[in-house]
Amino acid sequence: WRGALAQLAPPTLVVWTKRDLGCDPPGAGVFVSAATGLGLDALGEALEAALATRAAAGADVYASGRQRAHLEAARRALGEAINVLAGDDPARTELGAFEVQEALEALGALVGEVSTDDVLDRIFAQFCIGK
Repeated sequence: WRGALAQLAPPTLVVWTKRDLGCDPPGAGVFVSAATGLGLDALGEALEAALATRAAAGADVYASGRQRAHLEAARRALGEAINVLAGDDPARTELGAFEVQEALEALGALVGEVSTDDVLDRIFAQFCIGK
């Protein structure tokens, strides 16, 4: 792991999962648990610090309207995941996983990942298909 981490160029933020299992992370980074929410505050702080560092260095830290919408959708979904996982609903794990999946889809759209549904929507939006 350490060799792979050494090859990552800044500004890379390494996030280790499964903190709730009590194991030690194999390298530097933020150690979180999606199951219990442990470390999610530290992850948010690390992200804010990384963005602040980039902004102070004059790096482009901005989002267009489309990008901003995807980022906001991801932020909302992750916030909801945190709320659900912190609650006492017996289905909180499933509901939290759904919200995390929503965030992943929003982030995928942000970076240009295209799903099958997107392709089909574009095809049917552009062509008139009769019965």
